[in-house]
Amino acid sequence: MKTMLLRRSLITLFSAGWLLPLWVSVNILFEYYRVDLAPRLLLGQHPVHSFPFIQFSQALFTGACVWLAATVLFWGWRVTKATEECREVKTQLKGGAMKATSPLMLAAVLLATVALPPALRAETPAPDSPAPDWLRHDNLATLSVEEAKGIMAREGRVLSLDGLQELSPDVAKVLAGFKGEELDLMGLKTLSAEAAKALAGGNCDLGLNGLASISDEAAGELGQFKGGRLFLKGLTKLSPAAAKSLAGYKGKLFLSIPLPATAEDTGASDDSITVRLLEFKPDKPFVGELQSKVMAMEDPAAVEKLLGKDSASELLKLVDFAKEKIVLVNWSTSGPPEGSLKHEVTGAGRERRLVFYVQGPAGATIRGMRAMLAADFFAVPRDIPVTFDAVERF
Repeated sequence: MKTMLLRRSLITLFSAGWLLPLWVSVNILFEYYRVDLAPRLLLGQHPVHSFPFIQFSQALFTGACVWLAATVLFWGWRVTKATEECREVKTQLKGGAMKATSPLMLAAVLLATVALPPALRAETPAPDSPAPDWLRHDNLATLSVEEAKGIMAREGRVLSLDGLQELSPDVAKVLAGFKGEELDLMGLKTLSAEAAKALAGGNCDLGLNGLASISDEAAGELGQFKGGRLFLKGLTKLSPAAAKSLAGYKGKLFLSIPLPATAEDTGASDDSITVRLLEFKPDKPFVGELQSKVMAMEDPAAVEKLLGKDSASELLKLVDFAKEKIVLVNWSTSGPPEGSLKHEVTGAGRERRLVFYVQGPAGATIRGMRAMLAADFFAVPRDIPVTFDAVERF
C-alpha cells in the first residue's frame, strides 16, 4: 500500500512539478522590473545589482519547458499503450471469451472510452450511435435457433431484433433467456400463441409495438408475462377476451388504445380489478414528490388543480369518472438495474384494496449507483381503496 502511494505521489509530482520553475522564472522577471528596470525608467536612478536576474530566469524557464516536454512524452506513451490494451480487451470481448485482465487493462478501457478526446478513442462509437451494451441485429429478417444462441452468448443491456418478420416458438424460447433489461422485436407483424408462451417466460422488458392485432390465445399467454414492462402500442383493436387477459398483466402495460374500464366489461370475475396505465404527457414537465405515495382523484376538478386546466384536459379524455378514478403514483427506485412498479389486490370484502409496490430486480447484488424518480397515472375502479407499500420487494 505504501509503495503504491509513493508511486502515485512521484507520478503526480513529475506531472505537475514543472509549474514550480515556470512560476519562479516569471516572478524573477517581475522582481527584476521592480528593483532594477523601474527605477531606471521612472526615477532616473541607476541601481547596481550583482544578481543575474535575466540569465537565471531564462535557465528556469528552459528547465520548465524541458520538464513539460518530458511529461507530455511520458503521458503520450502511456495513452498509446493504454489504447493498444483497450483494443486487445475489445477483441477478446468480441470473441466472447474474456480472459484474466490486469488492472492496467481495465483502466485502459475506461481511459479510452471516457477520458480521452475523440481523436484518441479506440473504436469508440460516435455520440449518436447505440451504446456499447446495445446489441443491435436489426438486419436479420429470419433467425434460426443456432443463430439465436450465438447472439445470446453476448452480454448487453438491450437486444434489438426489429428486423425479424417471423418468430418460431423454439427461437422465442431461446430469446426469452436474455439476461439484459429489454428485448425489442418491433418488426413482428404476427405472433403465435406458442411463441407468445415462450416469450412470457422471460424476465426483461419486451417490445412488440409492430403488432397491429393479436389473437386471444397469444394475449392470454402475454398476460402471464414475467417482465416488468410490455409494449404493445401498435395494437389498433382488442377482443374482450384479449383485453381481459392483458388486463391481468401485473407489470406496466403500454397500449395506444384503452382497455375496458371494469371487470363487468370484460366478463371477468367479481374478484378481478382492472388497472390501466394512462399514456399521458403533461404540457409542462411534471415532477412528482420525492416520497413514494399515491394520490387519488375522483373528479375533474382535482385533476385540474394538480395539472392545470389545459394539461388536464388530455388526461380527462382517457377516464370515465362514472366508473373510474385517477390515481397518481409517485415512486422511486435505485439501480442499475432499477426496480419496476407493480400492483396487487389484497383482502376480501370491505378489506379489499389495491396495493402498488416496487418490485426489485431478481439476482441483483450491487445497486445504488443512480436513483430513479417516477410519477405514473392509472385509472382504477372508483370503489376500491388504493395504497402504496413503501418497502421494495424481492
